[in-house]
Amino acid sequence: KVALDANTALGTGAATFAKDTELSLGISKGVSVANAIEVNGEVDIHSGSFDSSLTGVISGSGSLVKDGTGTLNLQGTNTFVGNLSVSGGTLGLSSDANLGAASNKLILNNTTLMANLASVALNHDIDIIGMATADTSNNALVLNAKVAGGTLIKTGTGTLTLLSANNTQAKTMVTQGTVKVAENANLGLVGAVVELNGGTFESMTTQSYARNFNIGSANGTVNVLADTTVTLANAIDGTGKLNKTGTGTLVLAGTNNYAGGTAINAGTVVISQAANLGTGSLSISNATLQVNADVSLQNMALTGTANLKSDSNINIAGIVSGSGALVKQGTGNLTLAGVNTYSGGTTLKSGTLTLANGSSLGVGALTVEAGQVALADGFISTNDFVQNLANSNSSLIGNGTFSNVNVLAGQLNIDGNIIATNATQVNGLLFVNGKLTSNITVGSSGKLGGAGSLVGNLVVNGTLSPGNSPAILNVTGDVNQNTGSTLEIDIDGATAGTGAGHYDQVNATGTYNIAATGTTLDAKLRGITGSATNTFVPTLGQSFEVVKANAVVGTFATYKAPTSGLAAGTRLDIGYTPNSVRLYVTPQSYSTVANANNATGAAKFLDDVLQVRDSNPSALIGNSDLAQLYNALLPSTAQQLNAAMVSMSPAIYAENVQAALALQQRLHNTQTLSDVFKKGGVALKGLYQEADIDSDGNGIAAKRTINGVQLSLDSEPYSNDWQMGATLSVVTKADIESQDANIMAKGQDVAVAVRKKVNDWMLGAELNVGSYDFDVKRNVVVGNASFKTYQNDIKTSTQGAALTASYGAGSWSINSGVRYNAVQQDGFSEAGNGLLKLTVADVDENQVVAMLGGTWSQTWKKSMWDIAPKFALQAEQILSGDVAMVNAKLGSQMVKATAAEAGKTLLRATAGLNFINVDGLNIGVDASIEEADGLSSQAARLIMSKSFK
Repeated sequence: KVALDANTALGTGAATFAKDTELSLGISKGVSVANAIEVNGEVDIHSGSFDSSLTGVISGSGSLVKDGTGTLNLQGTNTFVGNLSVSGGTLGLSSDANLGAASNKLILNNTTLMANLASVALNHDIDIIGMATADTSNNALVLNAKVAGGTLIKTGTGTLTLLSANNTQAKTMVTQGTVKVAENANLGLVGAVVELNGGTFESMTTQSYARNFNIGSANGTVNVLADTTVTLANAIDGTGKLNKTGTGTLVLAGTNNYAGGTAINAGTVVISQAANLGTGSLSISNATLQVNADVSLQNMALTGTANLKSDSNINIAGIVSGSGALVKQGTGNLTLAGVNTYSGGTTLKSGTLTLANGSSLGVGALTVEAGQVALADGFISTNDFVQNLANSNSSLIGNGTFSNVNVLAGQLNIDGNIIATNATQVNGLLFVNGKLTSNITVGSSGKLGGAGSLVGNLVVNGTLSPGNSPAILNVTGDVNQNTGSTLEIDIDGATAGTGAGHYDQVNATGTYNIAATGTTLDAKLRGITGSATNTFVPTLGQSFEVVKANAVVGTFATYKAPTSGLAAGTRLDIGYTPNSVRLYVTPQSYSTVANANNATGAAKFLDDVLQVRDSNPSALIGNSDLAQLYNALLPSTAQQLNAAMVSMSPAIYAENVQAALALQQRLHNTQTLSDVFKKGGVALKGLYQEADIDSDGNGIAAKRTINGVQLSLDSEPYSNDWQMGATLSVVTKADIESQDANIMAKGQDVAVAVRKKVNDWMLGAELNVGSYDFDVKRNVVVGNASFKTYQNDIKTSTQGAALTASYGAGSWSINSGVRYNAVQQDGFSEAGNGLLKLTVADVDENQVVAMLGGTWSQTWKKSMWDIAPKFALQAEQILSGDVAMVNAKLGSQMVKATAAEAGKTLLRATAGLNFINVDGLNIGVDASIEEADGLSSQAARLIMSKSFK
């Protein structure tokens, strides 16, 4: 036995120790021996309570046994061939060469191995008897060779790395620092447990560790390196808490019972059941929990951002607390059912977030980037709802309340019944297909649409696009289209409604206010997204009520009409009513619609005055004559437009001239007073006639009504069978009604006649002149509107001449003749509507009419009165001048109109009855009907006459 208390106690030379000898060091103080030492058997090196070092080379064929409580540091490049057994104290190493020959084993028997001089990588096998402690307080220790035997305990803040694939230690315990392994076999026997009790476990590669772990009361940490996945496949038990660090992924696959909870402080933890997390609480700080199956979790503490990622369903029934934020990822559903207190806010990146109560979100805002938020009934929260990711799409369903709803970017679809107690701000896209109760402001970059209901006032600084291509958006409140805003309208059908075959509409219960500048209505028929057919072609006269409100105030500064989808020759124009904004299908040119000659001039007039549709559309707004006419034209069909354009023409005046010609013919078609030519006399006749004129597709339909009296005087026949006659006709009423226009005329006509009897023939000639004044009230009917013009005391004069011949034979007579009628009407200018009033030119019309008829009469003699019935048939043929024409000026446009052609051939049937007494007094009555192509009339006369003899 050699005991050394000084560094140089062995001198300067080498020392040789034989078998069973002992070298004792550090008895009273620590020593550092630099001598070379040769061992030739088992040599015991005893280290006292003080640390000692052997820095020289140890050689020989012997083995070393270290005992004693002190620390022995081997620092030499040793070559001895034999094992090194440590049965007490601590062995300190500075390199693998300290352990001698490569075949040597290091045997640790309830002792400590320390890399206290430098980081060391050992290539020698290690056997553990009982327990062995690897202390890495100062430096890292790498065990490249096999470790076998008992329990390996890791202490010290440094790192112990186990790299042998054939380790067979019974247990690995980490109380400090980090144990790093490359694979499962580095941790010993299959049944060997890894206990983390204050220390850290780290896998150097992606590996699955099929062994049990235990978490001690001092807790344990699993650190997963970046881009690696570590699976703990078996059970984890113990009383401590599992801390996950590192940016890699930790998969917990066992049914775990550790009770201290789980703290995910970095990277990702993957579970498939709640039991993977043990029985304690869960905390997450700037890390991710990935759930691969449906699970229900309890309490969760957030000390940083917590990412919950799952394509399955997660139900958190407990309380989520802490200052951190919660982020939901994956396609699955996350249900927050507790009364939560976390304050960092909530972000939904994908999948579904179900909120069971108003406290589910803690005290922070809910930010949605994509996915669906589902609210349980009765959800009332003071949190804000924020949509905030460009090019994303999310939805909000269920019934509930938020403080504010802010769509900052991306698209939010509201399909439930949502209340925002403060306000809703839209800078992205918001589609309300359910109900949103809130005052809403659409920012300049925002867009609002949908097929649902808004309850509250709506302010639009961006785009309002009702519908889901298309649909009706209902607003219970006012709508304000501010400067810079746009109303987008999709038209895919003739009725407002949802889906294909309909068009968009904003339906507001309040006032729809439109700023005078910077507002746009943009309509389209093609390129519509959603369910639209994009095939609808509107027809002339169709209209689309795109805004419906209690009141519409203002007009759009700019209207963008569709560039495709319209029928040829049509366009889509905008119009306003007190409570709507409408789009109307109108002609590109009214001349292309006019299919009646009487309409062509007015069509050119409309094309002229309505050029402002493109050049100055503001001229069509307001209450000007032009604006009122434009708005009346907008809803008209082709048929209504033709009727309107005919109504604008002087057609009623052409009918008036035609009626004056017919009046002459009616007054003078017979002047014979007495049935016996030999008697002269005086007669008074009352006349009433109604005539209905059909439109011929050009001239207008009309109704004529005539009242008048005639006073006639016939001389007694002269000796040479000549007879003179004169008639004064007073027309008390000659009215014409057509297209809501009315002409009221009155006047008088004077006729003189001469007759000569030649055998059984009566030959006659007649001249007449007449003068009439008429008042006109003309309503130009355009759709459902009318525009009034009028004029009074318009002068018309008439002249006529006739030649007649009749032949009598018994009870029968034949009447024939030819008549010339002429009418002159003075020109005049209408008063009334300044745009549609006419300046009518002088009119000079005439016609020649041929007449042929037969009369049967019979006199039955009675005591005081003779009774004489009479029946007659007469035909009249217009030989020339059958249709009257009038020229006028409408604005700067010359227009003309002709009367309806009422047929050139007229047939009249008359039946009468006369009562004649012996004194020559005659009281009679007759009635007649007239028929021609496009004309039918009925007339009646009351006749009183007195013959001179």
